[in-house]
Amino acid sequence: MSTGRQQYIELGIALIRDGSKIYFHQLEAAVVELKRLSEWAKEHLYGSELDYMTGRIENVQDILPSAFISETTILYIF
Repeated sequence: MSTGRQQYIELGIALIRDGSKIYFHQLEAAVVELKRLSEWAKEHLYGSELDYMTGRIENVQDILPSAFISETTILYIF
């Protein structure tokens, strides 16, 4: 069984993690990672866990592109 960290590595997730910083130049990569997480969730989660995870992912997908006020903005994920 894979650990959470191994799953992140297998999925190619480097930015979308608890405690991460996302810089403006990383925006496109973060959007790609969110798509990967969404696809993974739809394949591996069910019921309320799927609803919770997809809701969180969709929320971040909606707000992320407009969250950068300038190219010097840094977003923190907690």
